[in-house]
Amino acid sequence: MTEGADLRVLVIDDADEMRVVVRRALTADGYRVDDVATVAEARALDLHTYHAIVIDVRIGVERGVDFVCEMVAAAPDLAGRFLVITGGSLDAIPEGIPFLAKPFSPDQLMAAVKALEGTGEGDRQAPARPRQPSAGGPAREMVAGAGPGKSLLALARMVRMRERRHLANRLHDGLAQELFAADLALHLMQNQRKPEQTDPLELAMRQVDQAALAVQSLVRSLERGGPPPGDTRLALAVRDQTAWLLASPAAVDIHPPQPGLPAEQVSFIADVAELMLFLLIGDIPPPTAQVSVRVTKEAILIDVAVTRAGRSETARRGQAGPAGADACLQDLAAALTATVRVGHGPDQVQAQLALPPGSTG
Repeated sequence: MTEGADLRVLVIDDADEMRVVVRRALTADGYRVDDVATVAEARALDLHTYHAIVIDVRIGVERGVDFVCEMVAAAPDLAGRFLVITGGSLDAIPEGIPFLAKPFSPDQLMAAVKALEGTGEGDRQAPARPRQPSAGGPAREMVAGAGPGKSLLALARMVRMRERRHLANRLHDGLAQELFAADLALHLMQNQRKPEQTDPLELAMRQVDQAALAVQSLVRSLERGGPPPGDTRLALAVRDQTAWLLASPAAVDIHPPQPGLPAEQVSFIADVAELMLFLLIGDIPPPTAQVSVRVTKEAILIDVAVTRAGRSETARRGQAGPAGADACLQDLAAALTATVRVGHGPDQVQAQLALPPGSTG
């Protein structure tokens, strides 16, 4: 029996495969483990009888962190017993609550649980409740007091954020959970095998490790839905937000290089650049695209150029952008109290939109 002998752990996770493999890992280290699949089941238990409570950040449609905050608010001494496991963003985890990011190895799980042992005593303060993203966040605030064009951009952003969170949740609750569980199970198998038997298993582990990390990165990017809050790097924001439209990332130039814009203005400019590219590209991503933003006292100038090299004249004709793109750009400019110019060449289409100074959407 190892150091975990006679210590009780509760595992709360709605994913059967993850709950089973976490239980296996903890039991192998000598812990006595109970596991439940719902918050309702966990709420019916006496949590003070457990030295550690391992809980997933999402329990079906419920949020594990909300349960943590609820329990600690009622009994602050429980604060040192919770360990939140997450395969997505870390933003939702309350300050002061330990967490473990998936994928993790049995050794990492053991170390995290052992770090909780004996920390449940005392009058720890209840952690701050995690900041809940509103249905629209800044976008909803934009809709409330903006003109029609800016409200349209805000609504588009709100829909996109909701869609991305929905996709992240679906991915986390399906493929991601299965991959994380498989990764932990493979590590457990390696720990139980003799050294001469590990070569084929190590190859499989590396492959699953890479897949699990890739899925984790995808879930986090979907949850984030754009540049991190407060990020004022305009070039990065434009490049990240337009990447999904293109075969390769757009070349982005900002003048001056560090204009010192507030975060809401960065987000607004990225939204406009994304819409301009969307209108100019059509169904087939171009080989190259360039975005240039010039910030002056008189205007914010957004130049977008889409190049379609290597096409015949017949193929190029009508392929510089989707039908009606010029009219849509004119409508966008009018709605934003801006002006726009569009030019078509044999291989390239260009558009320049001039926004009033200080535009923030």
